[in-house]
Amino acid sequence: MYDVQQLIHEAELWEPLEKSVRELAPPASLRAVKIKLTARCNLKCVMCRYGRGWAPPELPGERFIRVLKEMAELGCRKVHFSGGEVLARKDFEAIAGAAAEAGIKVTLTSNLTLLTKERAKSLLSHRISSISTSLDGASPKVHESVR
Repeated sequence: MYDVQQLIHEAELWEPLEKSVRELAPPASLRAVKIKLTARCNLKCVMCRYGRGWAPPELPGERFIRVLKEMAELGCRKVHFSGGEVLARKDFEAIAGAAAEAGIKVTLTSNLTLLTKERAKSLLSHRISSISTSLDGASPKVHESVR
């Protein structure tokens, strides 16, 4: 995972971006977006810093919903939500539902440990297109040692 706060201060990465922003017109439309909703996670996977106390600020759900509506107006047709663990947000269904209601195809990545029957029904009602998860070993013992 990238530390954006650190990256924005690295001139070799930032200066070309600033130049391209000055020289190019903004895109006429926006087709697909990946949004990291949270850094919170209920697991402590060996390969990941999420779930280990790293807690950058999060936008409130209402702000994400406004952004999703703006993205739909720009022509966005797909959003992929990830984190951290997206289901750590109690307002995730409202955010995903707002995207779907705006006509945006919704996909997400989750470790699925916080997926209850009720949340699954809610996600299905919002027409979530796909959910990605990881299996980190051929046996439960290996998977659990990683996760």
